Amino acid sequence: MAWSQSDVEIRHQQFSVAQVHAFQHLANFIIYNVPEFRAPPEILKRNTLSQTGLWRFGISGDEPIVLVSLNDPSQAKLAYELLLSHEYLRLRGIKFDLVLLNEYPGGYMQNFQEELEFMIKSSYSRHFYEKRAGVFLRTRGQLSDEEIRLLFSAARVVLNGEKGSIAQQLKIEIKDEGAPSKPGAGSPFSVVASDDGSGFRGPEPKWDFANGFGGFTQDGKAYAMRTRYDQLPPLPWANVVANRDFGFLITESGAGYTWSDNSRENRLTNWSNDPISDPFSEVIYIRDSESGDYWCPTVRPVNHGELVIAEHAFGHSDFVTRVNSIHSHLSISAATQDRVKWWNLELTNSSKDGRELELYLYIEWVLGVSREETYRYIISSYDNDGSFLYATNPFNIDFSNHVTFVGCSHSISSYTANRKEFLGRLGEHGNPRLLEDARPGEGLGQLLSGGKRRGVKLSKTTGAGFDPCAVLKVDLTLGAGEKRNILFYMGQAGNIFDARTAASRYRSMSFYAAERKAQKELWDGTLGALQVQSPDRSFDFLANGWLLYQTLSCRMFARTGFFQSSGALGFRDQLQDSMAMLLVKPELTKRQILLNATRQFLEGDVQHWWHPPSGKGVRTKISDNYLWLPFAVLEYLRVTGDRSILEESATFLEGPLLDQHQMEVYITPQVSNKSATIYEHCLIALDRSMVVGERGLPLIGAGDWNDGMNAVGEGGKGESVWLAWFLADISARSIPWCNRGV
Repeated sequence: MAWSQSDVEIRHQQFSVAQVHAFQHLANFIIYNVPEFRAPPEILKRNTLSQTGLWRFGISGDEPIVLVSLNDPSQAKLAYELLLSHEYLRLRGIKFDLVLLNEYPGGYMQNFQEELEFMIKSSYSRHFYEKRAGVFLRTRGQLSDEEIRLLFSAARVVLNGEKGSIAQQLKIEIKDEGAPSKPGAGSPFSVVASDDGSGFRGPEPKWDFANGFGGFTQDGKAYAMRTRYDQLPPLPWANVVANRDFGFLITESGAGYTWSDNSRENRLTNWSNDPISDPFSEVIYIRDSESGDYWCPTVRPVNHGELVIAEHAFGHSDFVTRVNSIHSHLSISAATQDRVKWWNLELTNSSKDGRELELYLYIEWVLGVSREETYRYIISSYDNDGSFLYATNPFNIDFSNHVTFVGCSHSISSYTANRKEFLGRLGEHGNPRLLEDARPGEGLGQLLSGGKRRGVKLSKTTGAGFDPCAVLKVDLTLGAGEKRNILFYMGQAGNIFDARTAASRYRSMSFYAAERKAQKELWDGTLGALQVQSPDRSFDFLANGWLLYQTLSCRMFARTGFFQSSGALGFRDQLQDSMAMLLVKPELTKRQILLNATRQFLEGDVQHWWHPPSGKGVRTKISDNYLWLPFAVLEYLRVTGDRSILEESATFLEGPLLDQHQMEVYITPQVSNKSATIYEHCLIALDRSMVVGERGLPLIGAGDWNDGMNAVGEGGKGESVWLAWFLADISARSIPWCNRGV
């Protein structure tokens, strides 16, 4: 039936079988990154403009772009064929922007331009001319050299009118580089028996509130789990480690992701809310140079069969195991203020012989919201002055100039930025193709190799256009019984010069040790400021540490989690979070109040949520948002008595008003040149809330604190009983401060 319907559609649209085959091949290259059909790496590396550079021409950059360069009227046939492909693929759910670039240098350019425009308006795609996922016609004279480079860099497929039809240009042999070994068909790892003839058992657990998977340790200051590859908790158990500008999420398997400045808009590696596979984008591999065996210091992605003790604590997560007589302790942490993440790997050789090891740090770049959207635009290079591998994404609107870099405390022997080189075209993190190929052969392969193991050497490839990553290789010799520490790091800076300065600190073991000490003091001081002792020890563990830790690290700093990663600041959400810190760090509450006041519009309403640093977000008719500002101020005054906050000054926002039928609008508002004291901001919020309905109750607008009632006020008449009580409480408590004599 499906074949018959497709056949009818093709005949109706008068597509030939050859054209359909060409269109389907084109779809492959739109969906997947094929460097041969993109702009040359030299152009990609020279691009300095972000996605916003496309907006002047009506191209959003949100849809895939197919670009064709035409420099002679005889090439109009290719333009016609691409218009057919646009219609064919659009009807099958594959949308893209088709950009026709008229580069005809002759004196009759206008005639050719009119011919192309007539062709578009006569095509099946005429209704999508100059629209999103549509067709765009531009001349060379309309674009600067920089904009030309941007357009070529943004395109997933670049075609040239001089090179013939779609089929002729897309005719290329895709080499089969082989498939990875099947996970179930034999482990890619062979365990060498430990000296005592047994696997790693770890210390006998003495945990509080053990549940079969793990329990609290260190008097409630940490949570440990005994994990194996096929013995994990029902759902991932995550730790969110963050400072105000940087952080990471990590689960008990070792998976997770890292961000800088904004946990959604500027993800350095890939976030996933997949609780089944819990995929990896950051991995450390350990390889024995002699045996060819490789494993990870975490329980996944490589199945090494050994027990791993995973422990989440305040500001860091640790993983302890012993594989192939190599005892490893991996501690992952971030700085108290800097934008850096560390992997501190302590290795101990518990065998009687010296060992030659290779260590690999593997990073799968995102440098934006999602890898699927960004990986085509990532440019990589190696900095010899700073001894680090770095990447940029000039297409990122808010972070185009940022440099993300990885390095090590030890000498880097080789590296690559090509993901396919390390994992293989069909490779997986659990069995990287490069490490698999370096394993000993079997049968004839074993005889030909003479039983010798093949070494691994990375190609030092960097650049643009290919599937990007970062892999660092470090060689290490461990004598019998010897212990060594290796420090990998990942950071982000505003430019390459700042990156070099930062890297010199981040690879220093003394700087790392000082930061770990400062981090412990920070959390001990913050969480230890208020301690309770109750008959319920489990309540004490939560109240004396974990609730405040998660509020500050996860809610206020990171604004991300395993199942939701917004990165945005919510007007009511973060004010509420900050009030939980009033008794231990009231300055955080004050800081949040001052920040939120700047998100109030001149009319008194506020941004429901917004993304730093750009400030883009939503303006809504939700009615309770603006009242949380005076409520938080009153709570701050009640706890601290600090009247000076009322005289602090904050600016306003300016932006388009919502019309009668709009419940919200997504905008980037302008910062007004008008400002007011916090006291005045609060009065404006109260005045805004005095709009009442037929019953004398405040209008609910697009919703109050109960998000389940957002549709009550769509007609402009819905009222909120909850909001009335909230407003009455705030108004009554505000009276003494209104008579304060200022």
